[in-house]
Amino acid sequence: MHTPGPWTIDDTHKYYPQSCIRYNGVIVCQLPTMASTLGEAQKEDRANALLIAAAPDLLEACKRLLASTGDACGVIGYPHDEATCSCCAARAAIAKAEKGE
Repeated sequence: MHTPGPWTIDDTHKYYPQSCIRYNGVIVCQLPTMASTLGEAQKEDRANALLIAAAPDLLEACKRLLASTGDACGVIGYPHDEATCSCCAARAAIAKAEKGE
């Protein structure tokens, strides 16, 4: 089981030299500092931090998508394509988050 959300970014550098992702003030993970002063790389680090902080919300959104669609793929009468199916993508994302698959 993962730490519940919401997760927030702490890039104040008050206690640690690197940015952290926190839940209720507790560190969930620390981000590397390798690009903290390199312009474009710093922007990429920030984008990565935003994605990590959104992870619990994204997982919940995938679960809600499947619940609202009845976990059904495609529309009857149309060919199913796993590569473009939103339900298949949500199911794969959930498996990756919960089982490492």
